[in-house]
Amino acid sequence: MKKAIIVITGMPRSGTSFTASLLKSAGLNIGQKLMAPGHGNIRGFFEDLDIVGFHEAVFRSQHIHPVGWTLRDDITVREPYLTEASELINRHTDDAVWGWKDPRTTLFLNFWARQLPEARFLLLYRAPWEVVDSIYRRGDEIFVEQPELAIKVWMHYNQKLIEFYDRFPERCLVASASSITSQTDSFIDTINRKFNIDLAMPEGDIYEPTLFHKRVAQSHYPAVINQYFPQAIQIFEELNTREWQLGRYTGSFHPGEMDNDYNQAFRDWFRVRQLEREVERLQAALAQIQVEQQELVSESSSGLSAD
Repeated sequence: MKKAIIVITGMPRSGTSFTASLLKSAGLNIGQKLMAPGHGNIRGFFEDLDIVGFHEAVFRSQHIHPVGWTLRDDITVREPYLTEASELINRHTDDAVWGWKDPRTTLFLNFWARQLPEARFLLLYRAPWEVVDSIYRRGDEIFVEQPELAIKVWMHYNQKLIEFYDRFPERCLVASASSITSQTDSFIDTINRKFNIDLAMPEGDIYEPTLFHKRVAQSHYPAVINQYFPQAIQIFEELNTREWQLGRYTGSFHPGEMDNDYNQAFRDWFRVRQLEREVERLQAALAQIQVEQQELVSESSSGLSAD
């Protein structure tokens, strides 16, 4: 297999974990110490802990949220982090096809492009309403007081993808989560052709449709974004024109007039998703209580039979 470096990035909740699992199955070495599954990604994050630790350390040195919930443009990598980046790269000297997945990389694209001139970049995106909804389902505390930050960060990250792609189109492949999940074989073929490598076809049971909540496209939430943040729709359309399937995205939204101010509209959206999570938690607790009650009844019946 030809030598290659593939970097997978995009706004959080945009299918980066699924894509990383896909390419790992296809033969891409994405690291040995991977982040364990957890809340928000029950199948795993597929993130190299060393790469994530590097990005988080740079964020903390500049008082930025470690997940990357920021709108800042002036993120500069200085010593001693430059030395650490070189050490991370040197660990893969003997690897034929390697790379990593970390959404935080979106804010470091120019840095890594300089450090790794041979690297190729998979720039992933997802419809803004789907990403915001997924963020709200996860329930990060930062969005309790400023739920509209989710769509602002979506615009910030995806504008970065567009700018980077327009500078280095030959080094990049833009792909939507929708196209990757529906046209997986074509996606792998396109990577192989454009980046001149030879990834295999991944295993067939990686995609779990229930993990991608798409019904939000049929709700009024896309209209909320269209009403208060029309720039997000414009960015989304620009991404579609750069996408490897040339706008294959099949989702839709229903523009309309919203009566509430945008802060209240996003607060209501966030609150609905939190209430759904609470309902799920209570249902799970109830199911556990029912199991325990059944076990007590069984033990009681067994005791009476013995008497």
